[in-house]
Parts: sequence; C-alpha cells; structure tokens
Amino acid sequence: MSQWTHVAGAIRIDGIPSLTGISQEEEIKEIESLIGNTASYDDGEDAWDRCNVPCGSEGSIQRKFIFTGHDEGVGHSLSRGVVVIWADLRDYGDEDAIIAWLRKVLENFKIDNNKGAWGIRDAILSIEVEGRKEKTLCTWNEKEIVTAKVEREID
Repeated sequence: MSQWTHVAGAIRIDGIPSLTGISQEEEIKEIESLIGNTASYDDGEDAWDRCNVPCGSEGSIQRKFIFTGHDEGVGHSLSRGVVVIWADLRDYGDEDAIIAWLRKVLENFKIDNNKGAWGIRDAILSIEVEGRKEKTLCTWNEKEIVTAKVEREID
C-alpha cells in the first residue's frame, strides 16, 4: 500500500519590477525559475532530471504562476501574481523537506535576493501525510515560515 502526501497552497508575490528594468516576459520567466522545476508522471527523463522540488514516485509538487500584474502605467496594484501549489505525492512522507523547499522559495523572493523586484505579501501551505493524526499548516510572517499542527480525523 502506498503512502500519499497531499499539498495545497498559495504564495502572493508583490513588486515593482519596472524599477529594475525587467520586461513582463522576463519577469514571468524569472519568477517561475525561482519557484523550481517540476515533473509529472508522463514526463520524459529530461524533466525528471531537472526537477528540483519535492517529488514522489509518480510526480513532484506542481506549481502555476498566475500573473495578475498590470501593464506599465495601468492600474495601481503591487500584486504581480499568485503561485498556486498542489501535489499528491505517492510514496512520500517527508513534510520537513516540503517545508525546506517552501522556505527556499520564499527566501528567493526576499528583496535582497532578487534585485529588489519582488517580495512576498503572504503565503500559506497545507501538508497532509496520510495516516498521521495531524496536518501541518505553514504561513509566512514576513520574516520566516511559521508552522502549526492541526488535528484531523483519520478514517
């Protein structure tokens, strides 16, 4: 019988990349590279070799950056976008590695680490390892990840 770990979360990224002269296309590409490379069950060996996020036997954590920023001179939002995170990791139970990955991603977006273009407004991640009585919730307090255990019912 397989062990599964389920992950769900979101990261809001704020910033003013025009201050650094980066184009929208470059911005999206850079943000996606800072989050990490994923692999799915049907992907070829190349994708699996590039994968640098927590990974089960049938695929890794998945992520999608949804660009919500505005064109230069239009709108007044600091929001550049949201990263949606999800996973059903088979044969995986290392929630500490998932938290370490999230910590690394959030560190990448600290102002000093990315040319001053972006910062994290908020982040939340839920990690549920099947068979455990608690799930872990991770939040960002503007300096570090704070974790909490939440009891849950097990069938």
